[in-house]
Amino acid sequence: MELLFYHTDDDENVIGKVFTMTESIQIRLKSDVDVVSPVIRLKMDYVENLYNSNYAKIKEFGRYYFIRSIVNINRDVWEVRLECDVLESYKDDILKSDVRISRGIESGDYQNTQLDSQVIRDIDIYESDVTLENTDKYILSVIAEV
Repeated sequence: MELLFYHTDDDENVIGKVFTMTESIQIRLKSDVDVVSPVIRLKMDYVENLYNSNYAKIKEFGRYYFIRSIVNINRDVWEVRLECDVLESYKDDILKSDVRISRGIESGDYQNTQLDSQVIRDIDIYESDVTLENTDKYILSVIAEV
């Protein structure tokens, strides 16, 4: 099984990242591994190229991974924690998909701003000359008919 290490300067939420290969290692897994977030132990003397890497690919799994940590277990054993990059692993399927999403704001919509709080928006529509009270805050949109 081949484990490829890369370096990329692209953000995590980018499809079509540009990679520079830093290391290629043949591995043999001795136990079952989580395909989504594998933890792989490597026996290596020289790990400089691993520390220059922030990305990996396991060809047999057909997935790309973010390197979350590289930890020294003992003198020549290193533990590499990976997390699947779904966007890069499935980019062909994502880019082939034909999706359009559109939805206008409707009365009663609200937005979650944080996990522990919500902002509820009241939407009022005024269709004539109206004097607004100074007790509330407004966002005003004007639509003129020609």
